Amino acid sequence: ASLAGVLPAMLPVLIVVAFSQYVLDSYFLHRQRQLRMSFLGRWNGILYFVPLVMITIAALQVPALGELARALVRPFAVLLMVSTVASIVDRAVAPLRAR
Repeated sequence: ASLAGVLPAMLPVLIVVAFSQYVLDSYFLHRQRQLRMSFLGRWNGILYFVPLVMITIAALQVPALGELARALVRPFAVLLMVSTVASIVDRAVAPLRAR
């Protein structure tokens, strides 16, 4: 979707950075065998699928919803980018708050 110009190119980059930080932070910084979830990170992970559903609805030309989905996909993706950056920052400063 990003390569097609439907989503901002920065969104997939931020997703990769956030997930990499999630894995590295869980396994190496905290030395755990399980991934350490954060509230914001969890919701971001769930909401990353929403733009894809919106793009699908727009492509299928679902009556009444198609135009709405087409109009909202980019603004929603921008909000996801902002929340992803917030999640990355939150995870980065979490060890400082623990001290």
